[in-house]
Amino acid sequence: MTAEPKAPGASAIYLYRQVDRDDHAGEETNMLAVKILTEEGRDRANVQIAYERNHEGITGIEARTIRADGTIVKFDGKVYDSTIVKARGVKVMVKTFTLPEVQVGSIIEYRYRRTMSMGLIYDSQWLLEDDLFTKHGVFTLRPSESFPIMWSWPVGLPPGTQPPERKTGRISMEVHDVPAFVTEEYMPPESALKYRVEFDYEWEMPERDSEKFWTHFAKERFKSIDDFIDHRRAMEKALTQIIDPSDAPDVRLQKIYYRVQQVRNVDYLPERSDEERERDKINPRDDAGDVWSRGYGNGYQITWLFLALARAAGLQADPVEVSTRDRYFFNRELNNASALNTNVVRIHLGDKDIYADPGTPHAPLGLLPWFESGVAGLVLAKTGGTWIKTPLPSEKESRIDRSATFALSDEGSLEGRLVVTFTGLHALTRRLSMRNEDARARKEELEDEVKRYVPTGIDVTLTNAPDWGASSSTLRAEFDIRVPGFAERAGSRMLLPLSVFRAEEGTMFTHAERVRPIYFEFPYTHEDTVVITLPAGFEPTGLPDPFTRDAGAVHYRNIADFHDGKLTERRHVDAVGYLYPVTAYGPLHQFFQGVRAGDEEQVVLTRAKTNASH
Repeated sequence: MTAEPKAPGASAIYLYRQVDRDDHAGEETNMLAVKILTEEGRDRANVQIAYERNHEGITGIEARTIRADGTIVKFDGKVYDSTIVKARGVKVMVKTFTLPEVQVGSIIEYRYRRTMSMGLIYDSQWLLEDDLFTKHGVFTLRPSESFPIMWSWPVGLPPGTQPPERKTGRISMEVHDVPAFVTEEYMPPESALKYRVEFDYEWEMPERDSEKFWTHFAKERFKSIDDFIDHRRAMEKALTQIIDPSDAPDVRLQKIYYRVQQVRNVDYLPERSDEERERDKINPRDDAGDVWSRGYGNGYQITWLFLALARAAGLQADPVEVSTRDRYFFNRELNNASALNTNVVRIHLGDKDIYADPGTPHAPLGLLPWFESGVAGLVLAKTGGTWIKTPLPSEKESRIDRSATFALSDEGSLEGRLVVTFTGLHALTRRLSMRNEDARARKEELEDEVKRYVPTGIDVTLTNAPDWGASSSTLRAEFDIRVPGFAERAGSRMLLPLSVFRAEEGTMFTHAERVRPIYFEFPYTHEDTVVITLPAGFEPTGLPDPFTRDAGAVHYRNIADFHDGKLTERRHVDAVGYLYPVTAYGPLHQFFQGVRAGDEEQVVLTRAKTNASH
């Protein structure tokens, strides 16, 4: 076999994939056979198996190479562990190993066992697509015997695939000729787009009618939350340490919120030993009083503790179950209760509703993390539930403001100071991603980000100590910067690029076609004010006209002026939405071509003429 007609140009394909999941035992066995078709496909010899260390383990790795002549080379090398992602308090690890003697025509086979914690057992799914074409795939599930189970396929099944069937205690299905999954920049989460089968466990076999299902769910969930928070005496005692009786309602709300955020959140702790995890073990029977008295809990419990304290303080507060959009997009018609996978609190204060999530560290009061914003939520009450949509901050509320003052040397180098202020979700996402890092790693992360702003090599040094531990709406970072050879010198003239910070938008959406929707996570604004003091005797021969582009959902402008020896650029880019259909790609592609054109404008500098002496 030298090619697969149904996957033209493929460097490798899956001849066979098998996933056998056992929710009763809490494990999953994977077996894969990969055919190497080209030289590029030989990279598949470097196998990576990702897992979440705090909740999963990878064991039983076996692998071999089958040469083109049919002889076998067994893998007996070393398996390495490394970290690939740290975000939202989650550490994602990867097991890596390299199979021997892999050539074009080889088949590599490997299998492994994934062990799972209780939480992942009840979040079962089959991902039917992968990054390679799949010739034949087999998927089975032995369900947990504790609860009834339902299953669904939110984006459909591969063409020609029969739905899963339950036989002799197992659910199973087969797939054939499944195309490779195509990834693109700025697209929704892969798991929201892939062919998949989701399994949902329920306490009892649920109603098929969607309205009845969610009414029943809301009533039952409200009962459990009410049991958790129904400790008024303990909450009133706690309030004596937090508020004054004379505090206005908004002051009470702020004091309670920021005090609850100080409760140690075990969901966002760094990697810990088994002894430390045992010390912080959560008892399923814990209530708000327990969380307050011991001083720690998970994010879910901390948010309901806030609800209990807010109500004890006389505030009108409601529990809300929401579905995050960092993994899937919620569809309530599927009757999947586990898709409402986190919680927030709605507080009615004056004439407005405030949504709060103190279970997310560093989130200011009234700002939800991006994955909880603009999503479906179910406000729970004794009589049932009411569907709402959580607020989505506008593009003006999540900003990156870059203010720079530079001096341009005679040789064309820029040197000066940059202040970057991250606001709203830009500040929160950075605080969360670097929460468990040390000062050096945080410094390097910010300096690397500034390097990505500029398309040429730069020297950058962070000069202040940003307040990483705050729950404020802004994060401010200050830098000393030098950009060697930024302007090109030619005799008595210099050619100066108008925009300094143009690298990010300059690489976006350069391909003419696209197959995936466009996804920005949240609306945003980038605002630059750059002042460059020109070398003595130099001035621009002319300035570019104001450059603007407006594609409705995205906007750009770049304006330059010159006064008293200083060239000032004011640059603005914003996106007022976050999710666009693939049909919108054409206008977006043209828009960012316009952004690149505006950013690539140049200013010709010449020495000013002086009057001759008499």
